[in-house]
Amino acid sequence: MRAKAVSHFLSVCGLLDRLTRERKRQLLGLLVLAAFVGLSELVLLFVAAPVLHNLTSRSQVSSESEEGPAALISSMAIKFSLGELMLGFVLILTITNILKIILIYQQSKISEQISTDIGIQVFQSALGRQYCQHSQQHTSVLLSAAQKARSISNVTVIPILNIASTLLSSLAIIAGLAYLNTFNIWWLLVPLATAYAAIWRLARSIICRNGKLIASKQRDATRILQDTLGGMAEVILGSHQKYFLSRYKATLTLLSKAAAENKFFSLSPRYLIEIAVIFSIAGFIYTTTGPGFSQTGETAQILTTLGVLFLGFQRLLPQMQQFYTAYVGMASAKFSLDDVLREISPVDMSRRLKPTDTTLNFNNSIKFSNVTYVHSAERKAGVYNVDFEIFKGDRIGIVGRSGVGKTTLINLLSGLLMPSSGEIYIDGLLLDQKLIQLWRQRVSVVHQSIFLVDGTVAENVAFGEDYSSHKRARLIGACESAGLGGLIESWPEGLSTRIGEGGCMLSGGQRQRIGIARAIYKNADLIILDEASSALDTNTESAIRDMLTNLDRSTTLVIIGHRGSLIDICDRVMHIEKTDGSNPISWTDGYGKVSRHS
Repeated sequence: MRAKAVSHFLSVCGLLDRLTRERKRQLLGLLVLAAFVGLSELVLLFVAAPVLHNLTSRSQVSSESEEGPAALISSMAIKFSLGELMLGFVLILTITNILKIILIYQQSKISEQISTDIGIQVFQSALGRQYCQHSQQHTSVLLSAAQKARSISNVTVIPILNIASTLLSSLAIIAGLAYLNTFNIWWLLVPLATAYAAIWRLARSIICRNGKLIASKQRDATRILQDTLGGMAEVILGSHQKYFLSRYKATLTLLSKAAAENKFFSLSPRYLIEIAVIFSIAGFIYTTTGPGFSQTGETAQILTTLGVLFLGFQRLLPQMQQFYTAYVGMASAKFSLDDVLREISPVDMSRRLKPTDTTLNFNNSIKFSNVTYVHSAERKAGVYNVDFEIFKGDRIGIVGRSGVGKTTLINLLSGLLMPSSGEIYIDGLLLDQKLIQLWRQRVSVVHQSIFLVDGTVAENVAFGEDYSSHKRARLIGACESAGLGGLIESWPEGLSTRIGEGGCMLSGGQRQRIGIARAIYKNADLIILDEASSALDTNTESAIRDMLTNLDRSTTLVIIGHRGSLIDICDRVMHIEKTDGSNPISWTDGYGKVSRHS
């Protein structure tokens, strides 16, 4: 139990560490407000006691035997009329409830702001990661963490705030009860504390197990949805709907069962606690009205004590239940919170994307010197001791069978990956972490499957930028260079034509042209086509080849492919092979005679 409590505490500390100074100041303000709520609860008890005494006592004369709290209550009952005491009680009750409303509003507001902050940090951390980190993790993990971050206000932040506020209010109520009835308060506190402790001890293992299951099944549900929707064509053609539906249904069934059990253990104890406290108060009545009880002399005092205990119970039970519910919720959500915090790495995006005085020009060549890249997941080299040089304006083809390292090579060339060993030079400057962002801005890669957003042609060509009217000429120029000019003119909405999710309203060739237009719009010095024509028909591939042939020589082209159509336009072709511990490279002029080795 102690280890789990420490684990919960560390998770909460991990969340607090990621809050901004402004949020921490807001949380401190909430604690101050919660303290005022607790103080008002305390004052409410002190005002209620003489009201009850005035209602139950027939004598308005204070007994000389009374001392301490009893004397104070009697003196207040004598000094003020019942109407004045009731007015004070109603006033304090009103102030207390108003403060609680303000506290609830501020808690809800700040908890949602914290959830937003954490969600932004998850996304920011994902954007700041290296490409190799993304390639080693299923995207459902990140998507699930992002979804959990949005719900973190309900399952973690609000419970933490509730624990803090209810703890302060409960301590104030207990302090007031202890002062008014030092001995009799145990008839209330012992059953409350004992019952909650016993229930938690019995349920904690189930709650923690279910919390872990919920976090796991949320990831699984996201993964099933993503895999199914991503391969919908195969699902429909293979009539696999029933298979994926059964998997999704089984996952949600387990998730909902675990969530329902935790909700039950969170909400049900209150009714058992009420029974325990009523039995305890009944025991108090039985013991105080036993042998030697003077009905005329002690009835008022007992009724006053009972009234204070019942009022304390009425004010304390919701606080204790809220505390317990919050703690159960936090324990249940611990694993989800850990998933979220695990996705937040200490990446300073502002520093990574901060403008630098350093400039990087590509006017001469790109040189690879003994470059090796080892895939950390597979523990084997993707490319090994590669040496070559590409000159400005070159048209370079790269060919080789699958698995020889072509994709790894272009990822190194584009700056998506950094060498495990060896060096890459741009115009004689070592490409390191200081220059990598500048180099990425000069490179564009056109893949076989172009990523397209569900937006307009303009939004997809100007991907990652807010398209505005002053960029229209540049956008039209890029589209015309990519052979899209006539097609766009034929569409009624032109550049504002929506292309559907993934470009589903376009042909394969049109999608490829948008990818090339995007590269031209970026003013990339180096354009890499990665198997960009392998899925195209011969006529479409020929049209794209003609377009690339006429592309300005200020742009360097690197084309990866298996067949000769696009490769035919290349000045030189790199042939990659793979043997144990090496990647022999040979060059041909055009697509024939071997000219040199490196």
